[in-house]
Amino acid sequence: MTAVAEPCGPWSVDHSTTDKRAVRPPVVGWQCGKNKMSPQRLVGVALAVAGAVLLWLGLNAAEAPLGQLSETLTGTYPDRTVWQIAGGVAALCVGLVLAVRGATR
Repeated sequence: MTAVAEPCGPWSVDHSTTDKRAVRPPVVGWQCGKNKMSPQRLVGVALAVAGAVLLWLGLNAAEAPLGQLSETLTGTYPDRTVWQIAGGVAALCVGLVLAVRGATR
């Protein structure tokens, strides 16, 4: 008797029932073999994406006419713009480190 390999994929035949045509519904986050994403890597990717979005928003705010006017009059950008840029850079760096470290473990 040969061993049946575990089906791999979102739609696979369920061999545990007597009806061989039964199909399992897709499972969110199915994993096959070594395609496992660690929670650390997942958080890192999400943090890197959030950081990139924050950085993009901050840089766009700095280039906006109101941001340029504020910089011209006061010599600095508005606090919100500075926090968006700084937070975006920090989140992007931490997210990339977590994503890379999560991949190596």
